[in-house]
Amino acid sequence: MNTSKYIADFYKDKDVDVQSNVGNHGVKVTIDSGKPGKTLAIRADFDALPIEEATGLLFASKNPGVMHACGHDAHTAYMLIVADALIELKDEFEGKIVIIHQDAEEVPPGGAIGMIKDGVLDGVDNAFGIHVMSNKPYGEIHYVPGEAQNGRAKFVLKVQGVGGHGSSPHEANDAIVAASYFVTAIQTVVSRRLSPFDTGVVTIGSFDGKGSFNAIKDSVVIEGDVRGMSEEVRKKIEDEVKRIIKGLEVMYNVTCELDYANDYPVLYNDPELTEHIGAVLSEANLEDVTEVVKAGPMSPSEDFAYYAKEVPSSFFYVGAASVDKEAFPHHHPKFDIEKSSMMIAARAMATVVANYFSIDQSENTYIITGAEIDFVVEDSLKALEMYQAIFADALEVIEKTSFPTGLNEAVFTLYGTRFHLLDANAEYNLLAPTEDDPKTLWFNVMVPNIKDTFQNAIDNGASVIQELMHMPEMGVTNGMFLDNSNYIWMLHEIHEEVSFEKREEFFKDEFNLD
Repeated sequence: MNTSKYIADFYKDKDVDVQSNVGNHGVKVTIDSGKPGKTLAIRADFDALPIEEATGLLFASKNPGVMHACGHDAHTAYMLIVADALIELKDEFEGKIVIIHQDAEEVPPGGAIGMIKDGVLDGVDNAFGIHVMSNKPYGEIHYVPGEAQNGRAKFVLKVQGVGGHGSSPHEANDAIVAASYFVTAIQTVVSRRLSPFDTGVVTIGSFDGKGSFNAIKDSVVIEGDVRGMSEEVRKKIEDEVKRIIKGLEVMYNVTCELDYANDYPVLYNDPELTEHIGAVLSEANLEDVTEVVKAGPMSPSEDFAYYAKEVPSSFFYVGAASVDKEAFPHHHPKFDIEKSSMMIAARAMATVVANYFSIDQSENTYIITGAEIDFVVEDSLKALEMYQAIFADALEVIEKTSFPTGLNEAVFTLYGTRFHLLDANAEYNLLAPTEDDPKTLWFNVMVPNIKDTFQNAIDNGASVIQELMHMPEMGVTNGMFLDNSNYIWMLHEIHEEVSFEKREEFFKDEFNLD
């Protein structure tokens, strides 16, 4: 809900139509040129995964057990940038652009279904989407005409036998034996029932047969995952699974309950449209793009496939493997992407949208090259690293005090953030941005009402610090008595560590400032 609201709020006071809670928590944004023409949908998902993050990044998830381990946060970030630029260009094209901010891509049967049922594709002619890929080299863009990603099914099988004492198997009917045979037999579906030219996968991911060592289990629950690169293969696997289960009941005299659900379809990219996109991107000579590759299909599933079943569509891929550190796969606790891949995604999507509507790209270099944003992104990342190094010493000082940890961190955060924001304002002129200053562009585009946000944070930090400085000699906080002189000492030490002069020195060294 918070992410959905943030996205909807981003478009406040912009010349667009915004619909929230489409499907479930999806957001539909329509940019209407007011002139008749084609309607194009561009989609970005925004959901996370139930994974404990272990990246150690400055912007790591603050919610335990939840992280963006597939790049959907990057999809949303680049799409907001592209959307803002397209809104500015609405007078230069004919037709409509529908921006789909979709939730629940990771949750079967997929958030796309609900959004389609709520009319997100009504009147839409075509749909485009992008996925950043940590397993593909940074700088590459891949496109796949035709079948691009596997369709998927999930099944749950309960094998019911008769329980009994471990010493008397003849008086029972062991469900574990029957279920184990099923696990073995199911492996022959791909190896002996599918053509060697077809692609299919059957995985048993859960076998719940836990019981007592001296008891014969009466029932077992098995969960499996099925993938196939064509609807014919998916149907063939389903039929074979059901056939083996019928044989299992006869062979072992057990009863079986099967729940078999096909969810994500095969993602089929319209061949003509996708070949055209590949050609457009190849000829665009986009900054930082080293190669545009016509690639083969991929095994994961993707619920963009639902859009592609409704209208001719194309879903393509931006390489995002880390350049200077180990690249981890999607859904890994240490998953991360090369940050500049977001700018490649933004340029790529902007390029194909501009081509689709025949927008004159020569006069709109911002949307195509993103050079100004690149410059600010690079500076911003350097600034974050710089601040982290500076504040690490201050945090060490605080941790040496005898105060409650939570209070220490709060004081440090308020004080450090105030100086951080003051310096950011001094460097980027955030409280009085000018339209021609590229360094303000990143902040103004990404953070709505940036001036108020920064000013409020600075004011709040200052007022809290003043209250702490003027506490009585003895005060009560978190059930502990605290000496005000220690607060003063602590704040003095932080000030020494993060003084403006010291950071000004960092700024000069880092950005070659005079």
